Amino acid sequence: MPDLNIDCIARRGRNLVGFSGGPDSLCLLQMLADGAWRRSVVPVHIDHGLDAGSAGRAAAAQSLAEALGFDCEVVRVSVNPNHRNGPEAAARHARYAHFEAILKAGDHLLTAHHADDQLETVIMRLNRSSGVAGLAGIRARTLVIVGEQDTGTPPSAARAIAGAIAGARLETIPGAAHLSNIEQAETFNRLLIEFLAAARTG
Repeated sequence: MPDLNIDCIARRGRNLVGFSGGPDSLCLLQMLADGAWRRSVVPVHIDHGLDAGSAGRAAAAQSLAEALGFDCEVVRVSVNPNHRNGPEAAARHARYAHFEAILKAGDHLLTAHHADDQLETVIMRLNRSSGVAGLAGIRARTLVIVGEQDTGTPPSAARAIAGAIAGARLETIPGAAHLSNIEQAETFNRLLIEFLAAARTG
């Protein structure tokens, strides 16, 4: 089970948990159930009503929350299945619009995401032509390597890419162009090995 960043937890207001009932949000709710702040926790399940099984998932979420000692609020929202960005984007918009409407001063909204969610977010943003800003969805440790003489992806572009990813490490290889892994293979491999070694121990 991953660690919980307690800095994200409201001390005075409510802690609203986006609770789908899936493994990510269940893991989050379990961690909150074991904490001193459990009285402030309010699981909220959003029923998007996009398919025949949505009501069943809502009921299952309620049962899971009750097993942990919580009363789960189930909210049905209206979603346009013909949204220009697709039904998933429409559902996400409706979900967060509801959360925004019910959040009060001092409240926090807590959600859980695994690595696949992050990748999906990045791909979705890139497909929407959000450019470098779409990389902000990446939370994994990232190494960006660029050749000093690369004209295809110049160092300035590499700096922008690394800057858009929280905690990303940028390395520039002197004398290399676009194929730095071939043109300066020894340096490229050394940088990659060092990065992977640091990731294992960190």
